[in-house]
Amino acid sequence: PPLLATLGTFVAYRGFAQHYMGANMVSTMPELIVDLGRAFFLGLPVAVWIALVVAAMGWFLLAKTTYGRWLTAIGSNPRAAEATRINVKMVTASTYVIQGALAGLAALVLMGRLASASSAMGDGLELHIIAAVVLGGTFLFGGRSTMVGTVLGVYLIGMLENGLIQTGAGFFVQRIILGLLIIAAVALQLRRR
Repeated sequence: PPLLATLGTFVAYRGFAQHYMGANMVSTMPELIVDLGRAFFLGLPVAVWIALVVAAMGWFLLAKTTYGRWLTAIGSNPRAAEATRINVKMVTASTYVIQGALAGLAALVLMGRLASASSAMGDGLELHIIAAVVLGGTFLFGGRSTMVGTVLGVYLIGMLENGLIQTGAGFFVQRIILGLLIIAAVALQLRRR
């Protein structure tokens, strides 16, 4: 199953990075990478511009192309999509390639923001990603996705975390609230279905 393959490779790659890097931190970054995370363009950080461009491209891909309709069909019912002569394996594989490239871009931006890299970078961010996507209205069970909703979900999670930090809530309290948000959003999706 795709979820298990994703989790398995995720754990394996993280283990490889931790084995390769150990406890070492790379603190010398090329200027281009640091600029991705820290430079400004027209009053906004370059990282924000990158996020806006990626979100706009994702919206266009999902809402305005045949490929986006294929993705929605496959997410809704892969067997029915295959019966309509959609090459499910090719579309699925290309989607994983695109997501891998975007994860690499996000890693570069994060390394630029921190001007360093370690094997522990990004630990726990997968929960934030799931929460933002689900809160944004994408069905975990396939068939419905919204890029605008995902962007709003990311913004909501960011505001929530900043608010919790401002009130002095600890890391574990933030995790509890994030987990409860995911459960509530999935419960609402199940109820809608």
